[in-house]
Amino acid sequence: MALERCVVSIAADLRNKEEEGLPALSSIVDLWSWFNHKVNLLRTILVALDRGYLMEKHLPGVRELGYTLWRKNIYEDALLASRVVDGIVAWSNLERNTSLPQSRPLIQSLIESLRSLAMYNALFEETYVSQTIDFYTAESATREGDLSPREFLAHAEKRVKEEEARCQDLLPKPTMIATVSATERCLWGNHASALAKKAIVPLLDSHDTDGIKQMYRLFARVDSLKVMREAYQDHLSILVMKTVKEPKGGDENMIQLLLNIKAFCDGLAKEFRDRELGYATTKAFEKGFAGRSGKPAEMIAKYIDSAMRKGQRGASDADFRSLLENVLILYRFTPDKDVFRTFYSRGLAKRLLLSRSASDDLEKEVIKILREDYDPEFGKGDEMFKDLALSRDLVEEFRRAAKSMSDVARALSVSVLQYSSWPIAQKKKTTRNEIDLPSDMQSALTQFSEFYKSKHGSRKLDWFHSLGTVTMTARFKNGTKELTLSLYQAVVLRQFTGDERLQYDDVKAATGLDDRDLKITLQSLACGKKRVLRKLPPGREVEGTDSFIFNQDFTDPKRNLQIPGIQQQETVEENKQTTEHIEEDRKFYLDAAIVRIMKAKKSLPAEKLKTETIDAVKAHFRPSVTMIKQRIENLVEQEYIRRDDDDMNIYVYVA
Repeated sequence: MALERCVVSIAADLRNKEEEGLPALSSIVDLWSWFNHKVNLLRTILVALDRGYLMEKHLPGVRELGYTLWRKNIYEDALLASRVVDGIVAWSNLERNTSLPQSRPLIQSLIESLRSLAMYNALFEETYVSQTIDFYTAESATREGDLSPREFLAHAEKRVKEEEARCQDLLPKPTMIATVSATERCLWGNHASALAKKAIVPLLDSHDTDGIKQMYRLFARVDSLKVMREAYQDHLSILVMKTVKEPKGGDENMIQLLLNIKAFCDGLAKEFRDRELGYATTKAFEKGFAGRSGKPAEMIAKYIDSAMRKGQRGASDADFRSLLENVLILYRFTPDKDVFRTFYSRGLAKRLLLSRSASDDLEKEVIKILREDYDPEFGKGDEMFKDLALSRDLVEEFRRAAKSMSDVARALSVSVLQYSSWPIAQKKKTTRNEIDLPSDMQSALTQFSEFYKSKHGSRKLDWFHSLGTVTMTARFKNGTKELTLSLYQAVVLRQFTGDERLQYDDVKAATGLDDRDLKITLQSLACGKKRVLRKLPPGREVEGTDSFIFNQDFTDPKRNLQIPGIQQQETVEENKQTTEHIEEDRKFYLDAAIVRIMKAKKSLPAEKLKTETIDAVKAHFRPSVTMIKQRIENLVEQEYIRRDDDDMNIYVYVA
């Protein structure tokens, strides 16, 4: 038959050509176009035969016969089929290596031919998808090593877009889906976990929002967001732990750095609307905070103290409240709730007593949040405000009741505080006064004490002069100033009534201050920014051999001046004492918890007792196993509990 001889001849000619790649493919496609045209022309000429006799005899039509012959002799021929495959591979490599369209009309004609002959899936799609896998598997291995993670992610996203564009121009949708999926798997999906761990580090460290967005998009495409979240959580916990252990610029910068990190992470979760990412952030912060005991909680309290002292300073009410809320969120992450509570309460007490708080309303809001959302013990803050309100009423009554009163007594303002509500009043009391007050000051206090005793005969007042403040007038050559001072500063400054020079020991004898408090007080008056005293010899440190004189030449453009005093600053020693106080409280917490547990259970194995003890105090702090063991042994010594006679690993409650 002539049609068959034609196809056999074409096949022979093609086999005899020494062509490869795109040239070979071009020859096949060109001959197909010629052959297809001739078959359609022949079908037109033989239309009667095609639609009559052949149809009646159920024989293949002209076109069907021609296509069958082509498929059998060309596309199913091993050599020629391999040349088609090689041509497809060569074309796909050329397009991918140049990132430019190449020989698109040729490929379109090939696809039309293969689809006409029902050979598209077997010959083109399988080849193209397989080549895609090989190409991007190799490229991923080389590019990931050559590029930074950020560059690799950008490259991967660019490749996917190229594949999508190519498929949209040339290929059916099923091929596009298979090709893009293969591209995603081979470029990053098959090693998503390793890539996530590598890429998330620089992106998180540099707060690269765009980079993380790109990473999130890519990992979502291969259903690997879980491994991305795991890598995110792992490195974020390291980042937080590093920040709490070694914050850039020192511990004073710790909380602001943590707030910056938290804001960045919250922005990501909001951007992606990903609740799981938010959970990962919380877990990472909790793990990171556990990397340093005590200090993060302390610094959160001190950050709030600083913010409440400074106030809004131009920020809106909403912004300032948002800042406070974000700081309190950090409090959730620390296991050392008792540390925060202690330092926060001490800071609050000082702000209220020294009138250093920017807003009583905001103070009350913070107390309300802490009391309702975190711990009822923060309700002591409400008691502080009640004490101050009652004290104001009491002072007014004192002024009205006094028949005769000195100017000092008339200006006196006293805060009468409950020991139980004010942590700064819970320090060790000594048998002597902190400072020897001038007679007029002492007389005013005595007068108030007698008034108070007349109202509350069973109560006794203990004075804490380290927390007192004084406003006094000082006259210098260049004018009169109103100075706001600590009580210590005022008593020291009142020793300098003329131009005489006083030795350190003279001031010490007159005031009764111990060396530590006296040196710090003199330093604040003679070595700070506002030097109302002169120190001889000059220097920044106060020595016992120094002498001092009133600085008549002191100048300042302001009339009303405040000279920071020691009670406004957390000293190293005071910080140490507070920490020691917390440690002692923890021992009492543990002892009480262990006794309570044993009283209820009667007997418990050692490990079970440790576990229940941790659970009992976790709302306040997270004790170490070593600390629990020590408290158990202490209670054994005190005969609250004992070891079981038959099993030394079991403890028994002693009634």
